Amino acid sequence: MRNNPIYLSLCMIVKNEEELLPRCLDSAKVLADEIIIVDTGSTDNTVSIAERYGTRCYSFEWQNDFSAVRNYSLHYARGEWILVLDADEWLTPENTEKIKRLTQTAKGIAFYLNFRSRIRSSAAGDYVITAHPRLFKNGLNIRFSGRIHEHITDSVHTAGGTIEPTDIFVEHEGYSDERMLNRKKIERNIAILKRELQESPENGMIYFYLGECYSLLEQWSEALQWYEEGARKKTIPPDNLALLYQNAGTAYLNSGNIPEAYRAERQSLKFHPVRVTPHIVIAESALTEGNYDLAVWEYTTVLEQTQNPETRIFDRISEHIPNCNVIRLRLGQAYFLSKDYENAEINFKVVNQSHSLWRDAQKWLTKTYFLTKRFDDALKCINDVISNVPDDVEALTLKGKIIGNSGNLDDALKYFHQALDINPAYVEARSDAVRIQLVRGKISEAQAMIENAPGLETVPGLLKLRAEILFRMGNHLEAQAILEQLISQNQAEFETYFLTALTADALGNSDDVLHYCSEAQKMNPSDIRTYILQGNALIKKQQYQEAIAVLKTAAQRKPDVPDVWKSIGIAAVKLEDYAGAKEAYETALRLQPDDITIKRSLAALCSKLGLLNEAEKYLLMIKTP
Repeated sequence: MRNNPIYLSLCMIVKNEEELLPRCLDSAKVLADEIIIVDTGSTDNTVSIAERYGTRCYSFEWQNDFSAVRNYSLHYARGEWILVLDADEWLTPENTEKIKRLTQTAKGIAFYLNFRSRIRSSAAGDYVITAHPRLFKNGLNIRFSGRIHEHITDSVHTAGGTIEPTDIFVEHEGYSDERMLNRKKIERNIAILKRELQESPENGMIYFYLGECYSLLEQWSEALQWYEEGARKKTIPPDNLALLYQNAGTAYLNSGNIPEAYRAERQSLKFHPVRVTPHIVIAESALTEGNYDLAVWEYTTVLEQTQNPETRIFDRISEHIPNCNVIRLRLGQAYFLSKDYENAEINFKVVNQSHSLWRDAQKWLTKTYFLTKRFDDALKCINDVISNVPDDVEALTLKGKIIGNSGNLDDALKYFHQALDINPAYVEARSDAVRIQLVRGKISEAQAMIENAPGLETVPGLLKLRAEILFRMGNHLEAQAILEQLISQNQAEFETYFLTALTADALGNSDDVLHYCSEAQKMNPSDIRTYILQGNALIKKQQYQEAIAVLKTAAQRKPDVPDVWKSIGIAAVKLEDYAGAKEAYETALRLQPDDITIKRSLAALCSKLGLLNEAEKYLLMIKTP
């Protein structure tokens, strides 16, 4: 039995919360001996609902100051303990019992509760846990301060106590798009914070909260200015500073500044090393940058640290709790992109079939099977997706790729067109359909598909295909203009540079061929097509030694390509190195034994070297193939 008739007071402030208030009050009424509600101007049924629960309701005129109204509610509290909740928060039976036990045995005067808020599923997790000091002793003059993001930290310290962590969780309606992206509320908060900043210009926390507001508006550069200024103030507690750098890292990532994202997250970990979220942001940054080994390391770290986060005392201000299915999917993607298909497969398979990301995992698994030439497995996997979601355009496109790889181009086209019927703007289905038409030599059909593509002028992949079609049609200058535009806009990848080099070769611009081949090699040094084209351009420029050096590089990478050896032979003849030319042509003939031009070249070379018997042998091979 409780000795004090008023043992715990629940204090709340509300405005227009008729939808959410009953759940909160239902969860807390078994715990609270009295419920005090202060209404700041509701125009719905909030007050009448509160009165049905036997609460003590008071009115307070809103003054753009959350602390003022919080403290007004505390003024009426008669309990030995005070619990503060908002209408969109509620307690589970397990956690009401934990609060009872804590208040009956606690030696401290104030405690953090852990508020679990649902967010949109992402790499950062399905929900975030934020610790707020909302349970404290009455009668010690503990009061809130701060117009917004109000807290009791200062008054607890003045009372000679500290705020202690707990394993108590409070459910929160969450940061849904509607609640978090209410622009009017965010702009209201910004105005309150800037007014408070005039009163306390050295308070780094105000700068931090302003950074949070601008982050919600996705105004990243503005957010970063406030975060950076807040860090310079040197007045933010270490735990909050860890959170500032963490959120600044997210802002840097979203604004495309990967090096600064890394720096900020590593700073965050210095202030609070046992954190999951900075590792998630580093992993996402690494994946964006193409540093797949780092991404694998960081995602693995996240999985290791995400072990039953609610079974221990929560000892940090805020933390995203990742969904392991999400992290497994991202880890699988990192392995896939690093070409470690074995580990990619393992992680994609782990994603639970009941999870919303299962379909994405299956599609990535299909890609893994496809690239490892397990076509039957790929087809079975993607059929599972299509049977569940028949209008998944990516799945239909993947099935078209698999079928096309088997040589059934007609059926492949059917799936690509089916995907385009659902979404005409789906670039990959259109690109694959165009490539099939090009393989078939149906240039006009390919051109029609490209010219009718939605948003053609803004999609680099489609513009490159348009240039390729123009190139095949002999419109080299038009093709060159498109390709050089893509390059000038930093929207070019290896194939774009290679096609530009081919176009320059067709136009007889050997210097441009050399330049674009060199740029292509920086992106993909293993593709020997650029070396062959480069070597032939050097032959045209009569730079034969340089040509042989480039072509031998190609031969080292892939020694079984006849064209490489034929070009080496041509350059060697120009240098009058007939023995070297003969050796090159003989290699080419072993690789391509039916090529009459190689036999003629060898016959001529043997004659020059006085090897008449060999010359006659090659001439005989031409006459009787």
